[in-house]
This record gives sequence, C-alpha cells and structure tokens, in this order.
Amino acid sequence: MPNPLDAALVGAGLSGLALLASLTASAGTIKGRVFEDVNYGGGRGAAYATTGGLPRGGARVERYDTGSKQFLDATTTGSDGSYSFAFNTVNNNFTIRVVSSSVTSSRRSGTNSVPVVTYRTIFTGKTPSTKGDDFAYVGGQNPGVADGGANETNLTLSAAGAQVYVNISDADRFEDFVNVDFGFSFNVVTNTSDAGQGSLRQFIVNANALNNSAISQRRFDNNGMPAGPGFPAGQETAIFMIPDGTARPGLRAGLTSQLTTAGGAAVTNNANTTLPYYFRELIVSNLSNNPV
Repeated sequence: MPNPLDAALVGAGLSGLALLASLTASAGTIKGRVFEDVNYGGGRGAAYATTGGLPRGGARVERYDTGSKQFLDATTTGSDGSYSFAFNTVNNNFTIRVVSSSVTSSRRSGTNSVPVVTYRTIFTGKTPSTKGDDFAYVGGQNPGVADGGANETNLTLSAAGAQVYVNISDADRFEDFVNVDFGFSFNVVTNTSDAGQGSLRQFIVNANALNNSAISQRRFDNNGMPAGPGFPAGQETAIFMIPDGTARPGLRAGLTSQLTTAGGAAVTNNANTTLPYYFRELIVSNLSNNPV
C-alpha cells in the first residue's frame, strides 16, 4: 500500500528524498569572536562588549571531540575577529580552542609577541541559553604552562598542549551557540617562568614590540572591577596575575600556587635574566598596584 506521506509529498511536487535533503541541510552552528582587551589592567576579565576590545583576524581556532579529545578541524578568524563551525548531527560534544600564539595585537604585529587569555564564554548546561561569562580565566587552564602551538598533525587536545578552550556539551543540529568569545591581553604576567607566554620576559618582549601611544589600562578595586583613574596612559604596565592557589578576581581557586615567598609576594623566578635597569624600576613601582 502506498505511504500516505509519499502521496502527499508527490502531490506537493516533492519527494521523500527532497524532504530528507531539506532536513539535513539545516545545521547547528558555533560562532564567536577573538578579541584583544587592549586596556586590561588586572582583576576580572571582561567580555567584548564591555572592554572596547578590538577583534583580531587571522587567529587559529580549532575544534575537538570533547570525549576522545581528537582533533576535528580548524578555521581562521575573519577581519572582524569572527569564526564559525557547523554540525549536522545530534548529541555532539565539542571543545573549541584558540591558539594563543596566533593572536596578534591591534597595536602592531610585533615579532614574537604572545598574549595571555583574560576571558572566555562558557556554558553551564547543554543548551545555548546557558551561556555565561568566565571572568576568572586569566592565564587559561594552567597559567603556569604556555599554550601549545597550532595543531597541524591531528594531535589530541592534551598532546597539542592546549591551554585556552571551552567545552560545549550535547550540541544538536538546529542549535546555534553564539558569541563564544575569547579575550586576550599582551600585558599580563601569570607565571614565574624565565621566558615564554605569561612570563615577565615575554611582557618585556611585547612592550618593546607594540605601539603604546594609545594604551590606557584600567585599574580595579578589591573586587576586581574597574575603578578609579587608569594606569598612566601611553605606558605599558605589567599586570601580575600569578596564582596563589585561592580564588582572586580573575583567578579561580585550585590553581597551583606560584608565589615563592612566605609573605605571598609576587616574585618572578627569572634566575637567568638580567633585566635593563629601567625595566626593573618600572616593574617594582607597579607591584603595589597589581592584584596579587
């Protein structure tokens, strides 16, 4: 006996195959933006809309399967800092990663300049409506470890050394996860390493390479919120966000403490570094204004 649905489709000038194609053509999406928080001055991270942040094109964004941690694909942000991934199936668990070293500054693409993540979007549930802000993600998964480079050999998430990412659970076709954003700053010290991302030496490399004529980093209060006059305009201010293992504005509890003195001072362990005198003076003068 003919299927009544088939008869209805034929009468409408359609076929079961056409209906199937129509259904599978509808895809879910994950969309977001990579931006530079030019004037980040410590404390809580901030979302794109509240920072006056600048979108960054050319940043590499990678997608992984959360369960297996297997690499799936990658894309590059457009000139407006945006990226997008599509999917046509249900019950997907994705991890979206940004490669820190691929993020350039709006203040000139300085050679060897590497930023630190200060903000990410998160999802507390399995639907797009559970989107929230992670203001305590300064330094990424482990501020003491530099983010790995671009994964161009299909490594797993952990093998790639990923430190900047967000998980999206149970993503189904027809669902759109939007404004999955990541913010970065070139002025943050998050660890006591001698060199590399988040180190004092890397801050100096960044400061020497980037144009600071228009920078005006914002100060913060004890709750990590912007407050009072900003740091001196036109000057790169090193922002020490080194974890001490407890919850601080911009930093979450449970991170390995990297403070090396009983008094809790933020001491960088750059034993192999001889800093120029003027950099030593600048850094010391700003220690009292930094959060930890």
